[in-house]
Amino acid sequence: MVELTIPDEILTDPNPLWRCYVVRYFIGDAPHVGSIHATVNRLWSSPKMGSKIDVQFLEKNTVLFRIENSQMRARVIQRRYWHISDIPLVVNEWSPESALQPPDLSAIPIWIDLKGVPSMLFSHKALKCLSRAAGKFVKLHPSTEKCVRLDVARVLVEIDLHKPLVEKISFVDKDGVQVVIDVCYPWLPPRCNICNAWGHKGESCNSRKIKTLDVEINGDGQVRYAIIPNRNVVSDLLHELELVWMRLKVCVTLSCGRALLIRLIKLR
Repeated sequence: MVELTIPDEILTDPNPLWRCYVVRYFIGDAPHVGSIHATVNRLWSSPKMGSKIDVQFLEKNTVLFRIENSQMRARVIQRRYWHISDIPLVVNEWSPESALQPPDLSAIPIWIDLKGVPSMLFSHKALKCLSRAAGKFVKLHPSTEKCVRLDVARVLVEIDLHKPLVEKISFVDKDGVQVVIDVCYPWLPPRCNICNAWGHKGESCNSRKIKTLDVEINGDGQVRYAIIPNRNVVSDLLHELELVWMRLKVCVTLSCGRALLIRLIKLR
């Protein structure tokens, strides 16, 4: 072993080779890598910049991008939230230490539909005020700005997914009448039915709270699943599958026996 003393100016080098990388976390199922590559090179590169954007997956929903142009890289990081194939994603500076940290879901831009807005409140100022009940106002949808539909107002707001989603907004108008506006979400990221976290589904859950599925066959032949306490996932799942197969064989045998008995009775 050779002991070496590394100078402080090297340990604090502000120009690591990976400085041109940014990491993005898709809040939902990531699009195909070809679609991602085509979209980011259309949005983030130009002939003047020379180099293209390189794309590589770190995990299922985590993508690493190489953006050599420092001005474009700064713009991408500053905006932070982007959409590719209608799927929102969070952009952060990349470092080896923070590569696999979960994204911040406290301010995700999501479209909401406000239904039942009185005609007198169908204005930019009023819709901005109403949407603040659901989250931080970002902008109106182009179709809402053009009044394509007067029964629905679509607004982009930043929503904290760690808090309950707002479903209704209530207020009293100038005549003292209570008005209720429904808040609908055209799209939401997938939510795990095991750990209740946003951004992944149950089959992709890595939580320590993960639970296996208990299988039950009812009299109608339908298979139903219920969540039971955590156990050895692999062995218990194999055991449950064996039980399902045994029960199915019994059901088939009983059905065949019943059909044969009915046939014999008819022959008599």
